[in-house]
Amino acid sequence: LEHKTSGDYIQDEFATLEECFKKLPESTGFNIEMKYPLPENVKAYHLDGIFERNLYVDEVLKMVFDLAGTRKIFFSSFDPDICILLSLK
Repeated sequence: LEHKTSGDYIQDEFATLEECFKKLPESTGFNIEMKYPLPENVKAYHLDGIFERNLYVDEVLKMVFDLAGTRKIFFSSFDPDICILLSLK
């Protein structure tokens, strides 16, 4: 991975979920931790274009259903609304 510096931070490039599904064998299970920014962080860090929770969960689930194959998937989140949406879907 290439390291890039920006100010006081080192930025690494991370593999996308899609790349992981395509490159790892289906025998590899996943624990997908769903993170979602708190409203105060959206404002403080000027995070524009944040998906609404329901749409965010739908997009991740679409990727999982389209690409995960037969692998075992476990979802986790510290956001109770994300957990409820995942359990309902």
